[in-house]
Amino acid sequence: LNTNGCIVVVAKCPIPSKSKTRLIPLLGEKGAADLAKAMLCDVLTNLATTSELDNVHKILYFAPSSGEKIMSGILQELGFESKWTTLPMLDGNNLLSSDLGHKLTHALIQGRIAISNGPVMFLGMDSPELPLDEIESAIHDRPNEALLCPADDGGYGMLSVPSHVDANKVFLPLSAGKRWSTSLTALAQIKALTDEDVLVRLGRIMFDMDEPKDIAALCQRLESNQMPGDFVTEDCLRRSSSGNSIPRTGNCGFTRIELEKLGQLKKQSI
Repeated sequence: LNTNGCIVVVAKCPIPSKSKTRLIPLLGEKGAADLAKAMLCDVLTNLATTSELDNVHKILYFAPSSGEKIMSGILQELGFESKWTTLPMLDGNNLLSSDLGHKLTHALIQGRIAISNGPVMFLGMDSPELPLDEIESAIHDRPNEALLCPADDGGYGMLSVPSHVDANKVFLPLSAGKRWSTSLTALAQIKALTDEDVLVRLGRIMFDMDEPKDIAALCQRLESNQMPGDFVTEDCLRRSSSGNSIPRTGNCGFTRIELEKLGQLKKQSI
């Protein structure tokens, strides 16, 4: 199969009391895990059903490594077993540990092995409002540049890594500087790439669902139909005005239904 690029979704198995623990006071242990699963389902579905990404290899990189049955079960429920490759995370199950750089480097190397050309793109599971136009542009239009979509907490929700960058120079500098999960994570990642003479473009803002306030803000956007496509960069606006790309956000159907079940979002009237 001639694949053009690779997408790696970094995910933690949605297990009660283990998933989205900061949301447990709001949603309860089961509710937090159910919402985590719903957001993951939206991410997997949007990427699997976007025709422009059909020839892009897709990896679900998960922790803990014992969660193969859980993740394979989710893919089976969605009917996407043939569209995703599951890959257990290297060396343990803590996504916040200092060796996150080694884990992501492992995924980057495995992603490059699986494809014939193109960049490897990293996405998380807890930002269901995917910038689909940015993803397509990074893979198909400008594969030799890095694209980083910053998160509103100082991290980032998406990173596209060009094929010519030394795999050991992308994530490991952040581990050395202890820059994971800080307000400077995105800046540290940009520095690591520019230190290797990689051109880094900034995509639009993405929103992680980590705290109760994040859920409230997401519900407000869903209720008003205001999605992150409104928060675009100058580059995105230029591409839109030239007809090359229109800001387009992925569907949040699973997340919306779960938020309705949990009483956080009003049910849509038919």
